[in-house]
Amino acid sequence: MKITDTFGGFKSHFLIARGNKIKTYKAVIATLTMFMTASKVEDISDCTASLLEDYLTRQMGERAWSPKTYRNHWQNFKFYFDWALKKGYLPSNPILQVAKPKLPKPVPRAISREEVKTILHAAEWLNWRYALERPRNVALLSIMILAGLRLQEVLNLRLEDVNLHTGEITVLQGKGNKDRVVHTPQQLILRLKEYAQHRGGKPRHLPFFASVKSDKALTVKNVQDIVRKIQIASGIYFTPHMLRHTYAKLCLEAEINLFCIKEEMGHESIKTTQRYLSISTQKMQQTMKNAQLI
Repeated sequence: MKITDTFGGFKSHFLIARGNKIKTYKAVIATLTMFMTASKVEDISDCTASLLEDYLTRQMGERAWSPKTYRNHWQNFKFYFDWALKKGYLPSNPILQVAKPKLPKPVPRAISREEVKTILHAAEWLNWRYALERPRNVALLSIMILAGLRLQEVLNLRLEDVNLHTGEITVLQGKGNKDRVVHTPQQLILRLKEYAQHRGGKPRHLPFFASVKSDKALTVKNVQDIVRKIQIASGIYFTPHMLRHTYAKLCLEAEINLFCIKEEMGHESIKTTQRYLSISTQKMQQTMKNAQLI
C-alpha cells in the first residue's frame, strides 16, 4: 500500500481518536513526505529500519540537524508506524530499531534575587490601564516566583483552590495529570490577599486570575502581554518558566531540603530537581569559603 493512501485514515485516528493537534499531524506528514522524496520510497512495506536510519543520519549531516531535531523526526515516524502496525500494514515498527541521539541536559535559566525585586517593583509601579491590573499582575508574578507553579497551572487555578488562611494552593491535574498541594510563604499570601480584596467577593468556582473586564480566566497570550510590558519597564528579560526555575534556585539558596522542593514543584523524579543545583552556586561558594575543614 502506498504511504500517501494511508494519510486519510491516519489523520482521523491521530486527530480524532487520539486527540492530537493539527500542528503535530502536519509535522508528521512533513516528515513522511521528506523521507519519501529523499529515499524514493512510496510503499509502506519498503520502510525498513536500515532505510530510516540511513535517511535520518544523512539528514543530520546534510541539513546540520541538532540531536533535538533528529529526535523530533524520529518521534514523527513513531507516531505513524505505531498506527500502521495496529492497522496491520506492517509486522513491526521499524523506527524502534533506530537509536536516538542523547540530548544535552540544559542548565535551567533563572534570574537573580535582585532581578526578582526589580521586576516586582516594575509590576507594582507600572501605569496599568485598570486599577485591578496592578495587584493582579503582582500576584501573578509572585505565585510563579514564590510557589513555583507552571504557567498552565496558574491559569487553571480557581478561587477555591487557594486557601488564603493556611497558605495552601491545591494544584489540580498538574503535569502528568497529578494533583498536589503547594505550601506558600507569607510574602506570597499577602500579595494574593491584596489581589483578592481588590477583586471583591466572587463565587469560589471562578478562575483565580481573571480578566479585569470579566470573570474569564487569563490566557497564555494575556500573560505574554503582561510579561512583555514588565520586561520593557524593568529592562530584564524573563519568561514564566524562568520564574519557576527561579523559585527552585531561591529555595536551594534558603537551604530548603531537596526532597521538599521536589514535592512542591511536582517533579516526578528527584533527578529533575537536582538539575537546579547547578544554578544555585552562590550559597555553596560562600559556604566553602567560610568552611574550616581542619
